[in-house]
Amino acid sequence: MTELDVAYKYMVVNTHWQETPVYFHCVYAPVQPTERVAFYDSLPRDFPEDSIHVVMGDLNLPFDLYLDVDKPHHVHTVGRINCLEWLAALRVTDAWRMHHDEDRTYSGPHKTTRLDYILADTHLVRDCYVSSDYKRPDAHVAGDHAIHTLVREAIATEASRLLVVLRDAQNPGVVWHAWKKRTRRFLQEAHRHVKPHFLREKTASAVRLAEARRLHSEGLSNLEDIEEEEKLFLESEDLWKLYFSDLNFDVHASKNERSTTHFFRPPTKVLYKTPVRSVRQRDGTLLSAPDIIQKEFVAHWTGVMREDDPTPPNRATRRRFLRVLRRKLTVEDKNALEENVTGTDLQTSIETMAPHRTPGPDGFSACFYQVAPAVFGPKDLKEIRGRKLRQCFRRRAMRSIPLPTPRPLPWTYVYP
Repeated sequence: MTELDVAYKYMVVNTHWQETPVYFHCVYAPVQPTERVAFYDSLPRDFPEDSIHVVMGDLNLPFDLYLDVDKPHHVHTVGRINCLEWLAALRVTDAWRMHHDEDRTYSGPHKTTRLDYILADTHLVRDCYVSSDYKRPDAHVAGDHAIHTLVREAIATEASRLLVVLRDAQNPGVVWHAWKKRTRRFLQEAHRHVKPHFLREKTASAVRLAEARRLHSEGLSNLEDIEEEEKLFLESEDLWKLYFSDLNFDVHASKNERSTTHFFRPPTKVLYKTPVRSVRQRDGTLLSAPDIIQKEFVAHWTGVMREDDPTPPNRATRRRFLRVLRRKLTVEDKNALEENVTGTDLQTSIETMAPHRTPGPDGFSACFYQVAPAVFGPKDLKEIRGRKLRQCFRRRAMRSIPLPTPRPLPWTYVYP
């Protein structure tokens, strides 16, 4: 919104979260006290009634004249009332001070004042606040102010609201599928901005590691400096690998597990990319004749890709196992096995899944549901028991839910 900009001092960017307008205000207030009153009085206040605002930047004012200042001065009060009036019109609040009501943290260049803030909508902080913090920038980062971070948990909050809608909906499966589709689209869009960030972090850590090794070879640093840089470099490498792992998971879930053209694509003309040059027979003999390799290959996969069971269960062994099971199980174990699946069971199973390897109950990876397992557990149970999802969705959901039990086995899979 360039019409509202104040050159080098104020900028506002707007977007929408579904139907709600959202405004991000970036502020660098005048350093001279005499200019602050006119500056804050000139900032816009007329926005839609249902809009959400986030204000961030260097306001060049301490809000709390006792906690935010090491040595109070009369210049700290100039323009303060005008600033607070503008912030009150936007209905924003200082989330960090709300949760650190007695802390003294100074973000200014001389470490004597707190001048840098992230102020968010009052309802946003109430519903979505997770944490906030101040930290000094690294040596290679330009700037003399502390960095302020504010973390909000959008997925868990929106899922909690969705749970209320699902309980009253006539078709909760359709509501859930629509929400999942919108969330997936949003995460995919956000994921596109993650790649350049991880790439910059990986490149910068590699440069710092090379510089640390050079300084160590010249005798200007010790071994601990190299170990610290190597640790940061390995962390950036892990994040880079995690990005591609998430990307591959999304491609697999969206293309290989649905009736898409990619799934029904014709086979490639090249049947193998790595040639099979030899084969080991059952007697241990290693042969490289092409006709023998083809014969062994066909025989192996013919035994695997078949409709009947090549190794049917042994009925005598199964009866013996059931007898031992009945004898070993206590009354409590038998009652636990007969009980219905509860939301607590699903919550515990979601918490114990491998975050980036186990598929979640319905399409997303397990780490997505682990953001709010207490919310997603009862929701999934309502859908499965209500049979409001299509059959293919119900089967997929049930097959991917590991259920914890009090038995020696840590968990087991339950099929419909």
